[in-house]
Amino acid sequence: MHSIFRPVTNSFDVALDYEYPELCRHTTEGSTLGIARRNNVVNPLTTSREDIEARLVACIGHLMELKKIAPELRRKHLLQCLIKAKERGDDKAVAEILRIRRKECDRKRQRGIDVVVKPGKGRMVMAVQVSENGELTTYDTHEDIVRVVNSKIGQRYKLGHRSPLSAGQLADEIGQFAEREAAASILDGTYEFPPGTDAALIELLKEAAALKQEFDEMDNVDSGRLTVEDFVEFWHLAREETSSSDSGRHFGHYIAASDDPELAILHVESMNIAASYGLPLNRWKSALTVLLEKVMGNQLIEKLRAICLLEADFNWWLRITFARKMMARIRRQGHIPLEQFATAGKCPIDGTMCKQLGFFDRANTLHFPAVMNSVDAEQCYDAVNHSATSLAMQAYGMSIEQVCVYLSAMCDMIYDVKTAFKRDEVGFSGSTTGAIVPYDPDSRALVPLNYFNGLGQGSGGAPPAWQVVSSLILGAYKRNGYEMQSRCAWSRTTKNIASILFVDDCDLLHMALSGLVSLVHFLVFVQHALYLWARLLQVTGGDLKQVKSFWYLIAFKFVRGVPSQRPLSELPKFKLYIPQHDGTDVPIEMIDVRVAKKTLGVYTCPDSTPKSRSSKNRATKQLQSMVEKGTVWRKRVDGSRLVTRDRWYSFFKQTKLSMSYGLVPIMDPPEVVTSSFQALYFMMLPALGVNRYITLGWRMLPAKYQGLGLPNMALEKLAMSLSWLQRFWGVSEGAGHVVREAYERLQIETGLEGNIFLRSYKRYGILASHTWYKIFWEYLDHFNITLELDDSLTVPRARERDRVFMEEVVRTMDRSEWVAINRMRKKMKIYFFSQLSHCDGQTIRDSVIDGKTPIPSLMEFSHEEPTNQDRRLWQKALRVVTSPNYRFQIPLGYTLREPYDRVIWYTTAARDHLLQVDQESKMSSLYVSDDNGRRTRGGTAYRCTGRSAELTAEYTQFASVTEASDDRVILHSTMDTPIFGTEEGPRTLLAAIRALPNQSLWVGLDLDGNGDWILDAIRSGSLVVAHDGSYKEHVDRSVSSAGLILFCTRCRRLAKASCAERTMPGTAGNYRGELLGGLLLALIMHAAGPLLGHGPFPVVEIACDNMGVVIHGKNRDRPLKDKQKQADLIRCFRAILAKCTVSIAYAHVYGHQDDKIPWDDLTLQQQLNVLADRLAKDALDRAVRDNLFISSLFPFESFRVLVNGTKVTSSIKDAMYDDWGRREARTLMAKRKIVSEDNFDKIFWEGVSAAMMAYPQMFRVYITKHVSHFQGTNRQLSRDSSQQVENVCPCCGRQDESTGHITRCTDEGRTEMFYESVDILCDFLSETHMDGRLIDCIATYLEHRGEKTMTSITHRMPLFAPVAADIDALGWDCLLEGRIPTSLVDLQSFYLRKHSSWWKIKTWASHLVQHLLNITHRQWLYRNARIHLRKAEGLTTSEHEDIFELVKDMMLVDPSDLLPQHRELLEQDYRELGKGTTVARKLWLQQMRSAISAADIVERQHQSGQRRQHKSSLSIAAVRSYDRYRHGSGIPVTARANLAKRVQP
Repeated sequence: MHSIFRPVTNSFDVALDYEYPELCRHTTEGSTLGIARRNNVVNPLTTSREDIEARLVACIGHLMELKKIAPELRRKHLLQCLIKAKERGDDKAVAEILRIRRKECDRKRQRGIDVVVKPGKGRMVMAVQVSENGELTTYDTHEDIVRVVNSKIGQRYKLGHRSPLSAGQLADEIGQFAEREAAASILDGTYEFPPGTDAALIELLKEAAALKQEFDEMDNVDSGRLTVEDFVEFWHLAREETSSSDSGRHFGHYIAASDDPELAILHVESMNIAASYGLPLNRWKSALTVLLEKVMGNQLIEKLRAICLLEADFNWWLRITFARKMMARIRRQGHIPLEQFATAGKCPIDGTMCKQLGFFDRANTLHFPAVMNSVDAEQCYDAVNHSATSLAMQAYGMSIEQVCVYLSAMCDMIYDVKTAFKRDEVGFSGSTTGAIVPYDPDSRALVPLNYFNGLGQGSGGAPPAWQVVSSLILGAYKRNGYEMQSRCAWSRTTKNIASILFVDDCDLLHMALSGLVSLVHFLVFVQHALYLWARLLQVTGGDLKQVKSFWYLIAFKFVRGVPSQRPLSELPKFKLYIPQHDGTDVPIEMIDVRVAKKTLGVYTCPDSTPKSRSSKNRATKQLQSMVEKGTVWRKRVDGSRLVTRDRWYSFFKQTKLSMSYGLVPIMDPPEVVTSSFQALYFMMLPALGVNRYITLGWRMLPAKYQGLGLPNMALEKLAMSLSWLQRFWGVSEGAGHVVREAYERLQIETGLEGNIFLRSYKRYGILASHTWYKIFWEYLDHFNITLELDDSLTVPRARERDRVFMEEVVRTMDRSEWVAINRMRKKMKIYFFSQLSHCDGQTIRDSVIDGKTPIPSLMEFSHEEPTNQDRRLWQKALRVVTSPNYRFQIPLGYTLREPYDRVIWYTTAARDHLLQVDQESKMSSLYVSDDNGRRTRGGTAYRCTGRSAELTAEYTQFASVTEASDDRVILHSTMDTPIFGTEEGPRTLLAAIRALPNQSLWVGLDLDGNGDWILDAIRSGSLVVAHDGSYKEHVDRSVSSAGLILFCTRCRRLAKASCAERTMPGTAGNYRGELLGGLLLALIMHAAGPLLGHGPFPVVEIACDNMGVVIHGKNRDRPLKDKQKQADLIRCFRAILAKCTVSIAYAHVYGHQDDKIPWDDLTLQQQLNVLADRLAKDALDRAVRDNLFISSLFPFESFRVLVNGTKVTSSIKDAMYDDWGRREARTLMAKRKIVSEDNFDKIFWEGVSAAMMAYPQMFRVYITKHVSHFQGTNRQLSRDSSQQVENVCPCCGRQDESTGHITRCTDEGRTEMFYESVDILCDFLSETHMDGRLIDCIATYLEHRGEKTMTSITHRMPLFAPVAADIDALGWDCLLEGRIPTSLVDLQSFYLRKHSSWWKIKTWASHLVQHLLNITHRQWLYRNARIHLRKAEGLTTSEHEDIFELVKDMMLVDPSDLLPQHRELLEQDYRELGKGTTVARKLWLQQMRSAISAADIVERQHQSGQRRQHKSSLSIAAVRSYDRYRHGSGIPVTARANLAKRVQP
C-alpha cells in the first residue's frame, strides 16, 4: 500500500497525482488507513498495487459512464433535496434550491439559444497561417504550430527593445527596471541627460519627474501591502472552475485557504515578503499560452488571441497591488486624466459622448477649424518597455520593489503553448526566441537583447500599468501645449482636453482658437502635435498602426450666411504623417466629414446633419448598424429549431441589449429611429409567432397595456440619455465639465434665457445648430418629458432691468426672421441688452447699430458671416426692441456685476483719467484728459499715455467711450461699479438650517435650543444619531415619513426632526421614509460643517435599521442601477454626504428590538432607533390628519425629470414607458373601438399590469393577439388564400369566427366549460370576502354573455350602481379581457379592510384579472383541442366527427342506387362498424363510393336498361360530402390550416 505514495515514476502515477492530489498528500500509514476505512476499503494493507490500480481504473471508467447521465442525476438529486427541505419546513433552503434549479435551467436554455443566435466561437488553433513574401503559408502540425508561435509571439514580447531606453548610456545608467540611482535622479528632476538623448524621451522623463513631485506632496498612506482582508474578500467570491496555475495550485486551493485564518496569513505574508525584496517566486515565472481564434476560421497568426494563464496567486497579487490599490490611490488624489476612459466609473460610451459633445458639437456650433486624429497603438500591452513602465509606476508612488516583482517575472517568463493537439512542455522564453537589436541613436555597439518586455495579455497588472504609461505620454504631450481649450461659454470655467483615450484607441483633438486662423498654419500645428504623440509612444516601445489611423478635417464655408462643413473635395490636399520605428514617415488617410467611422464601438462623424427628408436615407450609420444587428438575429432564428418562447427570451436578453449599445450618441430624430425599427419589427414578427400585419400600435405598446412590449428605441434613447446626463450633471471634472460646457454653449447660441429644455422645440429649435443637445431637446419635446435644472444655470444679469435680447426678438418679431437676427447677434457678441448700450443704460452703441464691428466679449460666440440682408434685419430688430431712435424707453438700472465685455473702461469720481483693462490678458492702458479736461461738444477727450496702471479702489465707475482716433477717445457716460458687501453667515446651527432651501423639511425640527450643543458634541465625539422611516398602507398608500434623533452622551441633550411626504402610491414606502431620515441628517451635518472650525473631528456614528441606506451611506460614489428605487432621494442624499466636511460612519442596527428585549437591556443605538421609529409614525399620522406635507424639491437637487408632471423617483425608462404607453393605449384602443377615451381612465391598469407581469412571455403574446383581434381564428386564417380555410366556427358551425365569438360560442361543451370557469371565478371572489350579492350579479352578467347589462341586474342594489355603470361603459368583452373598473377595486378594498384580510388590493386585482383572462383562455384552448389535439389513431376530435357524419350519410344511400353485387355493403353491422377502427370506417366509405361510381358507369353505358335514370337525393348528398372530404384531405396546404378544416355535410 505504501508503494502508491512513493515518488512518481510512471505514467499511472502521473495521472493519479493529477486527478487525485488529495490522496497523494497523505503519506503516513495512519492517514492512509483512515481514508480507506472511510471509503469502505477492506484490508487495504493486504491489497496489491496492481489490484489497487485496476480498481482505480474501474472507478474512473464508472465515473465516465455516470458523466453521460449526470444531468438527469443532478435533476433528481435537486428534486430530492427540495422534497426534504419542504418536509422539514426549511423555507430558506427551498428558496435556495429553487434558485439553483432556475439558474441551471436558464443556463441550459441559454446554451441552446447561443448555438443559434451567436456567431461561431473561435476554437483552439489546429493550424496557423503566416504571410511570407506576400503568400500565406499554413502550418497544421503541432510541432510546426509551436515553432511558428514561439517565434512570432516571442518576438512580439521583445518589441519593447525598440525604445531608446533599451540601449545607450541612459539605459546603462537607469537599469533594466529603472532600479538604479540614475532613475531616482530622473524622478527627482536632478538628472543630466547625456548628449544625443532622444528629445521625446527627455520630454517623457521630465513629465515623470513633475508627476512624481506632485504625487510626493500628497498624503500617501497606503503602503500597498496585502492584508488578510484583501485575500479573504477576493477568494471568497472567486469562481472555482477558473483555469489557472501551471503549478497545480488552482483557484480551489486558495478558496479553501480563505476559510482558514492561519493559511490566509501564510499566503499573504509569503507574497508580502517577495514584494518587499523585489523578487518574484520561481513558480511565478512560468505561464501557459492558449491560442484562440478571434474570428472563427481566421487562422492568421496576427489575428489569433494569445491568452496567458499566470499563476493564480501571482495574478491576484497584480490585481490587488496595481489594479486596486495603485489605481485607487491615483483616483483618490485626482491624478487620473480626464481623457482616460478605460478606468473605473467610466465606459466607452462616456468617451464617445465627450467626443460628440465636447468636440464635434463644439466645432459645429462655433464654426472653428478643427482636426481629429484617430490613431491606434500597436500591441500596446506587449510592446511596452520595462524601464518606461517602471518609471511611470514609480512616478505614481509605487515602490521599486513592487515594480520589480512584476516586471522581472514578465522578463524571465517561460511560456508553454497549448494548441488543439496538446500542450507543448518545452515552452519559449526570451533566450529561445531570437535576440532583437535595440534602438541606438548613435549606432554604436549593438548588443542583442534576449529577455522579454511587455505586460502580459491576461495579466491583472497589464491594464493599470498601461494606463499609467499612457497617462505619462498624455502629460508630456499636453505639457508641450498640444491641447484643446474647453471653456464654458459664460461661466468661463476652463479645462484643457487633448484626446479621448480608451486603452490603445486614441482620438487626438485640435481646434483653432477662432475662425480667423490660417488653415495651413493650423494644419502644420496639428502635424507637429501628431508627430510628438507618435514619438512619445515610440520611446515607450510602442508604435502607431498606419492602417487603423485616419483623420478628419473640419472646415466651414458660408453660403448666404448659412454655415456648412466642407466636403473632402473642397478641402486642401494636405497630408498628415506618422513616424515608424524603421525611420520612415507614412501618411494616414483623411476621411470625409460625412463618413462615419467606428471608434469605441460606435459609428460617429463630425457632420451628421440630415441631407434627405426620406427616413430611410436619413438614418445615420450607427442607427443602420443597430438595425443590422436585429436583422442578423432574425435571419439566424428564422430557419432554426428554436421554439417561439426561446426566441422571445433571446430577443429581450441578448438582441435588445446589443441593439441598444450606442443609442445615447446617435444623432437621428425620433421619427427616424422609430420608422427604422418598425421596419425591422415588421420582418421579425413572424419569427416570434405574431402576424406581421398586426396593427402598428400593438407592437411597441407596453405589456402593462396588453401590447407586445417590443422596445421603443426612440424612447429608450431618451431614457438612456437622461440617465447618462444625470450621472454627470453637476460634476465639475471630466465628462461633467463637457456636459456643462455644451449646455452653456447652447444657451449662448440660441440666445434664450433660463432652461432651454422647457421651451417648445418645434417653435425654438430653429435657433440651435445640429448638435447632440438639439437632438436631445427634440426627444424631450416629442415624448413630452419635463427636465428641470438648477437655477444657477441661468446666465446672471449685469444690470437691473436688464433683459435678454433674443427674448424680446422672439416676442416681437416674425419667426421667419429669427435665424437671421440671431446670426447677427452672435456676430456682434450680444446676449443681454446691457451689452448693447453705453453706461447710461439708454443709448445703443454706434458699432452695434452699424453691425460690422463686434464687441469683444468674455462670452464665447461662434464665428458668423452674415449677409447685408441680415444686417438690415438686425437694424430693424434694434428699432423694434428699443425705439426708432435706437434708445431704450426705460433705461437700464444699476450694475449687479462686472460687464461681460472683454475690454472694460474705468474712471474715477473726478473723471480726470480713464483706465482700459483687458479682462482676458489682464493688460491695461492709462488715458489722461486731453487739453486739461476741456469738454468738447461730443464729450471729454482723453489721450493714451502708453503706460499701464493697476486697477485700484479709486476707480469707482465704469465708463463708456467712443473712439476719436487711434490714441484718443471721448467719454460718453459712466455708472457706478457694484458694491459687493461681505454678508455675515449664520452663527448658530439653527440659523444655518433655516438658511437652507425648502424649509418645509424642518416643520418638525426641535434642536433643544439653537443647536450649538450639537456642534460641541461633534467636536468631542459624544454625538450619537439614529433615524428611521415609516409607511402605513392602511392609513394612506401615498405617504412616507421619517424621524431623526440626535443625542449627546456628555450633556444628555436630545434633538429631533421629522417630516412626511406625499408622492404617488407606487413611490411611497418604508424605504423612502428611511432615506428621508438620511436626507435630514445629511442636511444638518452639511449645515454644521462651516460652524465647526478646523478639524479633524471624531467620526459621528449613525444608527439605521435599513441595510440599503447603510450601504448607500458608505458607498457614495458607486453608480446607481437604472431601476434603482427612490433614486432621486439616494442621489441627493449621497451628493450632500459627499460635500459634507463632517466624518460620518453608518452602522446597521436591527429595528423594533423593543418588541423582543426589555428597554433597559437595549443598547443606546437601539433605544434611539426605537424613538426615531415612534417619531416617524407620529409624523405620518399628524401629516395625514393636518394635510401638511413637505415639498419634494429637495435641496441641492440640480437635475429633476418629470413625467406627466410627476417627478421620477426610480427608473426613468419605466416612468417614460408608463406615461407614453398610457397615451398610446388610450389613442389606440379608442381608434380600434375597444375602449373609448372617456372610459380609459376607469380601468384599474395597475392590476392589469401586475397580472401581465405574472404571466410568461408567450401568454402575454396570446393576450395581445386576442385583444388586438389578430388571434388565429378562422376569420384571420381565411384571409390567407394559400391556406384555404373556411371562415366558420369549428365548434358550433357559425359563420365568421371572430375573436369576440371565442367567448360567445354556443357549442355545448364550450358553454359548459364557460359556466365552470365562471364558477371558479365566483369561488375566488367568495374566498376574498366580496359581497355575495355582488358575486351573483357578476356571475349573472358573465353568463348572459353581453346580452344583459350590469345595470339592469343590479337595479335594486344602489350600492353597486357605480360599479355597474362602469362595467357597462367598458363592456362585457372588456371585462373578460381583464380590464376591470377602478370602482370595483375600490369597493373590494372596503370589503378587505372590513374583514381585516391579508390580501393587498393590488394583488387581489391582479388575481381577478388572471381569473377573467383564464375564462377566455380556456375557451381558446377548448376550441383548439377540437381542431389540433390528436386523440386516438392520430386524429383530432373534429376529424373523428367528420368521419362519423360521412358514415351516417352513407348509411342512408338507397340500395337501388348500387349494383346488386354491391348492395351487401349496406348490410354492414353498423354497431360493430362504429366500435371498430377508423381505418375500417374509411375503407367502408371508400368501398361505398366505389360502388356508387360503378353504378354510375353502368348507367351511362346502358341508357336503355331497367335502371332508374336519377339517384335519390340522399345518395347525391352523401357522395358530395365524401368528395368534399377527400378533396380537402388531398390539398397540399399548411398543417395548421389542414388541421383547422371543418367539413360540413
